[in-house]
Amino acid sequence: MKKLGPVSLTFAFLSILILSLLEPISSYYEARILIIVKQTSHNFSQIFAHSSSDFAFRPVYLFLSTIFYKIFSSFPNGDVFSLRLLSVTFYVLLLLLLISFYEKDFLEMYLFGILILLTSYRFLVFVNRIDILPFYIFLTTAGITCAYLYIKSQKRKYALGFWLFFTLAFFSYNWFHLLIIPALLIAGILLKEKRIFYLVFHIYGLLLSFFVLLIFYILFKKLSLLPIAQQTLIPHLKMSINLNLVFYYFQNLFINYVPYFLLSILALFSFLKNKKIEEGKTCFFLFVLVVLTTFFLSFTGERYNKYLLFLYPFLAIFFSLWLRNFFSKSMLEKIAIFLFVINLTAFLSIQIYRMGKTEYRMDILKKVVKEYKNKKLVFWKKENSVIVYYYDKPIKVIKNKEQLKSFNKAEDRIISQELLEGCVSERIIPDPYKEKLWYVLKCYSEK
Repeated sequence: MKKLGPVSLTFAFLSILILSLLEPISSYYEARILIIVKQTSHNFSQIFAHSSSDFAFRPVYLFLSTIFYKIFSSFPNGDVFSLRLLSVTFYVLLLLLLISFYEKDFLEMYLFGILILLTSYRFLVFVNRIDILPFYIFLTTAGITCAYLYIKSQKRKYALGFWLFFTLAFFSYNWFHLLIIPALLIAGILLKEKRIFYLVFHIYGLLLSFFVLLIFYILFKKLSLLPIAQQTLIPHLKMSINLNLVFYYFQNLFINYVPYFLLSILALFSFLKNKKIEEGKTCFFLFVLVVLTTFFLSFTGERYNKYLLFLYPFLAIFFSLWLRNFFSKSMLEKIAIFLFVINLTAFLSIQIYRMGKTEYRMDILKKVVKEYKNKKLVFWKKENSVIVYYYDKPIKVIKNKEQLKSFNKAEDRIISQELLEGCVSERIIPDPYKEKLWYVLKCYSEK
């Protein structure tokens, strides 16, 4: 682990950076984020407008994205690379935070924990994706790390950090990380740890959280965006009991770390005999936190395995601390490095394959869009956000033929996935991600 572990992680980091530099926009979702960030880079006042109109794009993430975009967008492929680099940065920061959970042989065990975490393909795939999830996972990780440090030291700064990061996480993705709080309270009862209750009900931490919420509330209200924000938030607050979802979330948790769950089950038999392990309190704390939060997630009514991602860092720490009590270091190191290399190879191979498949189509798309820069474009029924991004101007979506009456047939062009009567196709654009075609149509008669 002293050599091979750091070498493997360094190689992974450099490979992901190079991949991020070369990889084009890989989804319509990424294109939509880039459109919003580009617009915001020209006018910072748009941050709150975009954040309210779409629950997925929150002001804190958008602000940081815009800064990275302004710094790196002048480089070749810098616009896409800037936001991929932002996601990589959040992953690096959250990995650095995990060192706080290790004491004995902390460096070796810390590297072991990182390798376990990156064994999950689902977790690794977001490392350079243009997405808000890496930021959300980082904030949640920072919050729980502060909670752990407060329980150890009872220093006020960690309680403030816990509530600050958890509040910012709410304004970054959704509220599901708050399910950790009831899990913390139950862990406090089981562990008989009073400091957990001091943390959850910390007066200064709660006041700080309230103050941050108040700032956002005032800003939304001043910009007359509060009703839109409420409309997007309320659907996410619904709770329902669904036993199928309980199975779904625990199944996904197990699938992502099958080898380590199996090793943990084997270790359990040894534990039942001796009932003594190093850092047992930390192990139990992390185990209860992960299991209970996963259970509570099943009551949200949402069926997305990505909602588990913020728990993976703490599951990985649990595995690293738990397993070292029952298996030799050399054995665990070999297993961790082997599984990590397989996962990294799969990730890079799939990304390179997709990149090769997408790049040629993307080049055609950019070339065609460039030809029509000086013409007005409209979409027929369905939008293509990649075309919008490279066109660099809003493109209206027409959904019925009545709207075509105001359409200038001599100068304007329609982009459609179907051929329209009275129109002729001037250019054909292959869809970057699907086996579909987009037609650039010139219309001659009114229909």
